[in-house]
Amino acid sequence: MLWIAVAAAAQLSAALPVNYSRWWSPDDVPASVRTQGVTREVPYRAVIRPDGTLDHCEVEQSSGDTSADAITCSTIMKRGKYLPARWIDGSPAYGVDRVVATWRASPEAIAPKPIGPDIELAVNELPAGVSSPAGILVAVAVDEKGQLESCVADPPRWLGQPQPNATLVQVACDEVMKNFKATPVRDAGGQAVRSIQTVSVLFSR
Repeated sequence: MLWIAVAAAAQLSAALPVNYSRWWSPDDVPASVRTQGVTREVPYRAVIRPDGTLDHCEVEQSSGDTSADAITCSTIMKRGKYLPARWIDGSPAYGVDRVVATWRASPEAIAPKPIGPDIELAVNELPAGVSSPAGILVAVAVDEKGQLESCVADPPRWLGQPQPNATLVQVACDEVMKNFKATPVRDAGGQAVRSIQTVSVLFSR
């Protein structure tokens, strides 16, 4: 029945960071960033176990500063905390959180933002009140073979981040389900496992 499928999909959720701002300290800023005054952006992929603990972290693309790359993942593994991801039926699942950590020499030190975009879409118009470009982050259920099972909006993660536009979420999910190629997660034993992964879609006019 349709209502059962919709209700089940509504339980799907990505692993959500807890007190993200407390993971970072100005003391963590790499010496190269402080002395050179050069901002470094480090896109990373954190894999979270079904109990919410960190399994591993890897840099998806080097910032050009090896110390900034290394400090990013070492900091996440040391201080990162998450609420577990939930599969379509609400059961705990592995989660993949893909974020860009931005190192600055300023006192703010770190400013997080979603990685990507993974998919860019050109549109003739955007919903009322939405300016271009508009980014949408969604959470997708990925089975052991890398097949996408379902897609929902990722809730706001940081202070000041607006609620996602429902129309854009639907379009983003439709596009992701058709065209996004997910990488299956493997557990400590090397076995492929199902997971909830974040995907970023950018709309522009």
